[in-house]
Amino acid sequence: MMLTAQYWIRYSLEQSLSPDELHVFRLDLDQVSVAHFPIKTILASGEIARASQFHFELDRKRFIARRILLRLILSRFLEVEPGRLEFGHNPFGKPFLKQPADRAINFNVAHSERFALFAISQAGPLGVDIERVRPDSDYQEIAERYFSTEERSAILASSEKESPEVFYKLWTRKEAYIKGRGMGLSMPLESFDTSQEKGGVVSPLEEMDEKTIGCAWVVLDLPPIQGFEAALAVEDARQMVNTWDWTEVVSEMRVDWVSQDRG
Repeated sequence: MMLTAQYWIRYSLEQSLSPDELHVFRLDLDQVSVAHFPIKTILASGEIARASQFHFELDRKRFIARRILLRLILSRFLEVEPGRLEFGHNPFGKPFLKQPADRAINFNVAHSERFALFAISQAGPLGVDIERVRPDSDYQEIAERYFSTEERSAILASSEKESPEVFYKLWTRKEAYIKGRGMGLSMPLESFDTSQEKGGVVSPLEEMDEKTIGCAWVVLDLPPIQGFEAALAVEDARQMVNTWDWTEVVSEMRVDWVSQDRG
């Protein structure tokens, strides 16, 4: 698995999704005006109900933007109207596509404050995560409780200024892997290692149970987003990873979908 670029490239609506490719889309949620979208046509009633439960308007708008863009991205590659997509969740909460059932596509979504990431592939399972770097957080305590020995050593080996970034880099790797495996907190965070010395391969520790022994997942640090760390985890490492910035083409995507619908 390798990145095709070390930065986020403006997405072109001419792009397709081949079996040997994996797309990761970055979206600045605060740059999207949800008023431009036919919300009641695109979102399911359950999604609209969830949006109404947010106390703060900014959080509501960000939620709606995430759900709309997930549907628009998937609908583009599946050639299905976004309002016709149906989602389900496995017993640990990982979302999957229920309808259309005859189209194999894997996806995962992550968000932190104003940024959202959408990862999609036709190959095996995947997970993605993004976190705001917070130097004043209790990351040292979290690392002591949930990180492997190698991961804790990587933090200790870094300078005081760098250690928060190292922590969040490792944390997003672990979260991406957990999300990709789709097993939730039934997989203890301290039971596997994603330290840089492992070359990107997730290493299950000896004390892990039979659920994860022998896994061959790979984690990848995604291109920089100022103030954030982000990572991707995939089971099929043969894919080329494309990293796209989606923000500037959202309006084009909306017009493109509406024109298809009218046709």
